[in-house]
Amino acid sequence: MTTSLGKVRIVDFSRVLSGPYSTLILGDLGADIIKVEEPTEGDATRENRPFVNGQSHYFLSLNRNKRSLGLNLKTPEGQQVARKLASEADVVVENFRPGKMDALGLGYESLAKVNPRLIFCSISGFGQDGPLATTPAYNDVVQGLSGVMSLNGEPDGMPVKVGIPIGDLAAGMFAAMGILAALYEREASGKGKHLDISMLDCLLGMLGYSAGWYFATGNSPHRVGSRHHSIAPVGVFRAADGKDLILAVFITKFWQRFCEAAGRNDLATDPRFAVAQARVDNSAELYPIIEQVVASKPLAEWLKLLSVGDVPHAPVLSVGEALEQEYVRHRNMVVEATHPSYGPVKMVGPVIKERGQAPAECSAPPMLGEHNTEILRSCGYSDEDIGRLRKAGAIA
Repeated sequence: MTTSLGKVRIVDFSRVLSGPYSTLILGDLGADIIKVEEPTEGDATRENRPFVNGQSHYFLSLNRNKRSLGLNLKTPEGQQVARKLASEADVVVENFRPGKMDALGLGYESLAKVNPRLIFCSISGFGQDGPLATTPAYNDVVQGLSGVMSLNGEPDGMPVKVGIPIGDLAAGMFAAMGILAALYEREASGKGKHLDISMLDCLLGMLGYSAGWYFATGNSPHRVGSRHHSIAPVGVFRAADGKDLILAVFITKFWQRFCEAAGRNDLATDPRFAVAQARVDNSAELYPIIEQVVASKPLAEWLKLLSVGDVPHAPVLSVGEALEQEYVRHRNMVVEATHPSYGPVKMVGPVIKERGQAPAECSAPPMLGEHNTEILRSCGYSDEDIGRLRKAGAIA
């Protein structure tokens, strides 16, 4: 956690993944994140197993450096509190279906009247308007509609979704970038704006050269598994001990180094494979050869040979193995905080770092409504006011 955004207050009405991931990033940068939750059950991810000491791994993974306010937005009193919070905030983040915030009296047009500097970020599956705007959206659906799923999987198999929820995560990242840009612009203009982040837009935007392939040829790129459409050899190969190795031999220099490390200099000069395009054109012959070569030695031996040869490669690690690497410890990519119920909780650490600066401590994800009194008092509510809100069912 840094203090880069230390004066920025963000009221986060979002839940589950896309919005909370966005505010996780901004919280790591030092913003004050007020997480507004339904007061009896909270964010739906609080119910996702597995649990440790009654706390969900899912919620803990996405909600550090935040303060929780349990607030019933279905009550007039709760809506009044929400408007008060937004009137003093820099940013509002929400990921309800389009129209839901307006129905609660908390849409951008309403809030901008009392806070013209407010940056209001809406994250949805398909944007705030258009033919799909009110359609239910989940990561799996958006992966299917974006073309991303069609690219994932083996050539002769079914399309497969990306193993992480890339639709939600991409939306969260683009939302954070949009908010940061809007904060920068506001320094000059003095005005806020309404950001409209669509999960489908985000994945379409990430198609990159795969979209370029279609525009250039009129044909959609096909599934190639772990291989590459226009470079060879790239892919996963199984070593003699059954462990998997990823090779990324992207240029001829690396191809020559691989052949030397493998003791197969004959392949480097073979006219079928000597230059990049020839390797692609003759990949049907090349890949069985590479599979046979890699299968001749155990993974540990390949890791030594390829490291000495400076060939791009890696073992294919499980999630647990990836998180236990020495690299992860050196880069502080696992952080720990003490949760009042869970105890010591480990989380994947902040990605954005300041060179030469030691990582700051982070706060544990909050208990539901943990900061009710603290947040409400900071907005000018007296203890008597807070008691009335509790009696009215606006807070837990």
